Formats: sequence, structure tokens, C-alpha cells
Amino acid sequence: MSLKTRMLGLLAGLGLALSGASAHADGDFLILDILPIHEGKTLDDARAYFDAVEPIFAEHGMVRSDAVLEVTGILRGPVEAEVVNLWETDNPQASFDGIFADARYLEHAANRDSIFRLRDATIIITRREEDEQ
Repeated sequence: MSLKTRMLGLLAGLGLALSGASAHADGDFLILDILPIHEGKTLDDARAYFDAVEPIFAEHGMVRSDAVLEVTGILRGPVEAEVVNLWETDNPQASFDGIFADARYLEHAANRDSIFRLRDATIIITRREEDEQ
């Protein structure tokens, strides 16, 4: 499975949680997770899914950086989304590999796919610059 495919599936799974923020991890990488949901699905569906999988992500070094950000408008660009999430990790590849190898996560894949429009997702991995002092 390619990294792009893994990221789409994983970050869709990470995606639309609407409960509170996780502890600030100060990871080297910040992942922007921009996802739309399928028509007929609700933010409550997404919240329930996320509540089930967030602890699995944390075990593999990926934690929420901030509260879930509800999209209230898109001023420019072809992006469709209801929610934006920010995730932190020190090693995206290790986090993705660990999560995708975790049978507990894979049990939630069908529910994830029923909620999120993965083909329309926008996911960006960024790296923080070290402060020069």
C-alpha cells in the first residue's frame, strides 16, 4: 500500500472528531487533515468514530495538536470540507505504519469509509523549522 493511500485512509480516520483537544505533543511534523463527509452522515457520526480510534493513534505517536476546527467557509480553492484537524508527530511514517498494522484500527475501516469522502480529502504534512537562537 502506498504512503499516499495510507495517509488518505489514516487521516480520514483521524479526521472528523469533534470532541476536545488532545495534549500538545510538540512534534516535529504538523499534519493538516481536511476532510468532507458523505451526504447523510453527520458530525456526530464522525465524533463517534473518532472517539473509538483516537487512543490507537496516540499509541503510535500521533496526537491532536489543537481542538477540531469547524470549517465555516472556503474563500479560495477547490477544497471541500466540514472540519480541519491538526495532528502532531515526530515521525509520520512510523505513526502511519504502526496504525495501519494495528488490528484494532483496521476494525474501524468500514465505518471510516462510510463517513468520509476520502477521494475529496486534502491532507498536508508539514515540518516545523527549528528555532534559531
